[in-house]
Amino acid sequence: KIISDLISFELFNNGHSIAEIAIERGMTVSTIETHLGKYIESGEIEIQKIISKDKIDLISEYYLNNQLSGIGQAKEALGDSFSYSEIRFFLRHLAYLKNRMEE
Repeated sequence: KIISDLISFELFNNGHSIAEIAIERGMTVSTIETHLGKYIESGEIEIQKIISKDKIDLISEYYLNNQLSGIGQAKEALGDSFSYSEIRFFLRHLAYLKNRMEE
């Protein structure tokens, strides 16, 4: 499992998109997103490489005002221009920031 995650990570770092990695590896996009999410949470992938700064700012603003909101509520509030994956990536990024602050 760890090796599979690492292969996805290396392909992403070599410039492949999530969709390209999924096709190349014969996996679903959501599986690749799960692999890469771990690296966002560890800080090895910067979130801006996956989500635009504008979207990060909007998701951040939403969660500042709705701290206990779940992903479904955030998706509904943010609308169709945001994916569940983008929100999950953002939450992984928050976990990374929280861990850094606790060190």
